[in-house]
Formats: sequence, structure tokens, C-alpha cells
Amino acid sequence: MLYSIALRFDEQLEKEIRSIRYQFDEEGFLKLKDEDGEFPHITMAIGVEGKENDVLRIMNNKKISNRSIRLEPFGVFFNERKAIYLNAVLSEELQRFHCYIYEEIKKQNMNYLKRCAPGSVIFHTTIVRDLDDKELMKAVEVMMKNRRKLFGKIDSIEVWQYPPPSIVNTISIEDKE
Repeated sequence: MLYSIALRFDEQLEKEIRSIRYQFDEEGFLKLKDEDGEFPHITMAIGVEGKENDVLRIMNNKKISNRSIRLEPFGVFFNERKAIYLNAVLSEELQRFHCYIYEEIKKQNMNYLKRCAPGSVIFHTTIVRDLDDKELMKAVEVMMKNRRKLFGKIDSIEVWQYPPPSIVNTISIEDKE
């Protein structure tokens, strides 16, 4: 099975992110739907191949006390699925947690997609995606109207199974302090 690991935001920060997404809904952009696994999050690992218990063990062995995060306006991915996102500035401890995940994945000889590995990732949360060139320009205009820094904390770690994206387990970080 393939798994991904994601960070979920605290309730207030998630609400603020959703309010920005709502502005895109109002402008006629396709909504990122929660039921499609597109709730606000930051992907820490993707395409981890292994057993569910092994992936969950990685998450359960690490304590995280500084869960602070800042979201900065904004970035654009220009690949085949053009997207607007908020840059995520993680606490030093969350950055170390990201490295820890991959150390443990390697120790267990699990395969994984390299695009989220340390040194290869841009921490972010997607606001709108799958844009053509014309939509991209309009999306930048909408984002400029909603440009602000957001502050909050990470509430939980989620492990998802693919395909399709479905939550396997949620681990509260508050329990780990």
C-alpha cells in the first residue's frame, strides 16, 4: 500500500485558510473538496510504500512540543497542474520532524516519492489548483486581495492511504507534548 503523511492545522488557522479558499469559490474557481482529501494540510511525505503499522509507528515515536507555523503569501507552481499556495514556515522542531520521518522510512527500507524529501520540498498548503494560463492570472489577482500572513499551530498528523486518498489514522500532536 501507498501512504502519505500530512500535518493538519489548528481550528482557527484552518478556518482562515478556508476563508481564503472561499474567495476563490466566489470567483468561480473549482473548489478543493474535503471529501477528495483536499482539506487544508501540509504534506510531509508522499508515496510511502509499506505496511500501515510501520508507517504509524514512525508517527507515534516522536514528540513535538513547538507546533508553531506561519503561512506567508504566496507562491505559484507552474507545472502541469498550475496552483496557488501559501508558503508554510515551520518551527525548527517541525522541520526536524520532517527529517526524522525520512530517516525512519530509510531505516525500514521503505520506498517513497522523492518530491517531499528533505531538500526537495517547498512546504505549502494549496489554495487553488489545476489552473490554465488565463485562470492563473485571475487567481493571482484574487490572491493579491487576500494577501496576509497567517499564524497558528499544527494540531495533528494524519496518515492517508492511496488511492484514493482516505484517512487511515489521525494522531493528535497535543498528546505528544
